[in-house]
Amino acid sequence: MSFTHQKFDQSKVDKLKHYLEDMAGKGQPRQYEIFVDNLKVVPRTEDLSNFENYEGYMDEDTEKIRILIYNSSLSPRNDQFCFSVSGASPGKPTEALGEIDTMIQEKLTARDREHEMASLRKELEQARSQITDAEAEAEELRQEMEAVRAGRQERQMGLFDMAAGVLQGLLRNNPGWLQRVPGGEALAGLLTSDSTPKMLPETTPPSNVTFERKAETPDLAPEQLRYLDTLRQIEAAFPQPELETVMRIIARFAEDPNSLDTVSKILKINNV
Repeated sequence: MSFTHQKFDQSKVDKLKHYLEDMAGKGQPRQYEIFVDNLKVVPRTEDLSNFENYEGYMDEDTEKIRILIYNSSLSPRNDQFCFSVSGASPGKPTEALGEIDTMIQEKLTARDREHEMASLRKELEQARSQITDAEAEAEELRQEMEAVRAGRQERQMGLFDMAAGVLQGLLRNNPGWLQRVPGGEALAGLLTSDSTPKMLPETTPPSNVTFERKAETPDLAPEQLRYLDTLRQIEAAFPQPELETVMRIIARFAEDPNSLDTVSKILKINNV
């Protein structure tokens, strides 16, 4: 905020009006006020059509004209231009009045600045609180998603285990079905040997101990061992009637492998 005190000069007053017109043309209009002595003759406004109204209040006793141009429409901060008229030279009373006005404006400006700072601090605290709440909500959502994914994986593994047990039981009860699968003979033999109760060897006197060579277990590839675990799980999950139905389905797939694509699409199973 500035304060300028000088003798009245119409050209200088016209320059102030031209400045206001120029700022309005740039889309940055400034508000202004005009005082004749201590009378406010043009209240605070942006309308430049009222600028020359001060002339109707001037006479031979007029001592000064004061024009205030505000920095913004939301702040009392302004620049003051005081013009002495009727040949009166600036004296101490006039200077004292200008100093008082300046002090008042400075206090008002400081109060407005403090109010703006308090408002900004309040908005900052609210923004921080919202960020904290958003982070907490995001963490809760992340934990819920992880729980959902873990539960989905557990259900899938349970279904796989159940299907494996059913398939194993069916194949164990119907080993002839594996004859159609490459390498199925060895897998059928292993299933049959697993399902046959194991008899404890009879004890004989030490003097008549004889040794017999144990029948060799068919060699199985890792892929066939994995199928064996699946069959055991399917057998444990399904009762006998349903187990037979599952095995018939598997036998049909062996006869017509092309039907696997149709069934996988219906069940929405993606090939890995």
